Amino acid sequence: MNRFLAWIEKLNHLLTTFAFLAVLGVLFISYWGYGASPLYYFKQLAVADQELDRKQRQFEMESQLSDQFNELGNRFLNLGKYEDAAQAFQESLTLNKYNAHAQFGLFKAKLLQPSQAKQADLSVIRQRIELLLKHHPDDPHGLVARALWNYNLGQSQVAETMFRQVVSRHPEVSEALYGLATLKIRKPDYPEAISLLEQATEQAPFEARYWNNLAYAYYQNEQYAQATQAYGKTRLLDGDYALPWLEEAQVVLLDKENVERSQVLVKQFLKLMSDEKVSRLPKNQAAYLVVTTQGTIRLSTQDMKRSLAHRFLALLHFLNNQPDLSQQALHQSFCLSLDPAESSRVNDALKHYEAKLVKSYPNVEPFLQDFDAAIQYWTINGCSAEH
Repeated sequence: MNRFLAWIEKLNHLLTTFAFLAVLGVLFISYWGYGASPLYYFKQLAVADQELDRKQRQFEMESQLSDQFNELGNRFLNLGKYEDAAQAFQESLTLNKYNAHAQFGLFKAKLLQPSQAKQADLSVIRQRIELLLKHHPDDPHGLVARALWNYNLGQSQVAETMFRQVVSRHPEVSEALYGLATLKIRKPDYPEAISLLEQATEQAPFEARYWNNLAYAYYQNEQYAQATQAYGKTRLLDGDYALPWLEEAQVVLLDKENVERSQVLVKQFLKLMSDEKVSRLPKNQAAYLVVTTQGTIRLSTQDMKRSLAHRFLALLHFLNNQPDLSQQALHQSFCLSLDPAESSRVNDALKHYEAKLVKSYPNVEPFLQDFDAAIQYWTINGCSAEH
């Protein structure tokens, strides 16, 4: 056995020596046959090694950058910014087209985009949601997608269960907090909505939607000072978001009976809504919902929202002893393109607000009776009424 090992060792030594001599032979032939110095080959090997190192560093850098885009995409998913999330995952795939995390994130982002829901077959969207949750049953964004799906079908209780599942297991998903809070506002259950939205605004203090809904929940829960502050933050983050101006105008009157400040705010709302480009923004196209204990008053058209603002401005002028300006505002309100049913809903929304005003300031009730008589006159006579 020892002799065999010794023989193997000698053979290995011979092979090493032969390889070394072969290399020297190649270098010798190259030098004398082609005029290339042996150092040339060593330099070429060094250059190749450097290029390999450069490509390795580039690959590592691109991989790290790709992972950072994935992290950014997931943060956008948590915030409900699905188009931004899709863009981040696309950037990740540009750097590394085989990145499985980016491919999965892009699939979720596209699935959750509202524009995708409008264009695709709803049955296809549902199949994709079910496929996602079949392989990833605890994925928070898949659960949010299913919750939104159920909510759009009118299955609010199922949607609430799904949102609660995400909130309990993945509290970092701010959009689940926002979605659950939106359901609680519709119930209405304002204390829980406030608690959820306070968490959401703490996680994402730059998200105007969260501040706006928190302000609305404060408003409806008669926490007017907090509502004013939250509306202020909403406007600071997104000055083109029109409805917060109108709602803050209502809150300011309830909180401090500041008619002049309220007039400034509602006029800014009307200015934004008169700007065609601004009024066409999706956030300003959304219906204005007035949640009451009897149900929800839905002002779905732009003219219905404008009409409410003009009638509210007329009320402010009336309370400020400016009857001519009040009549002008009513004229503008009733000359908009509203059918009788739509105009009636606008009146219902205004009456709901007047009830809050009387609760805060009982002494205004006689003034409101006179104002309601004027509203009734314009309702009967319409745009042709004299003022």
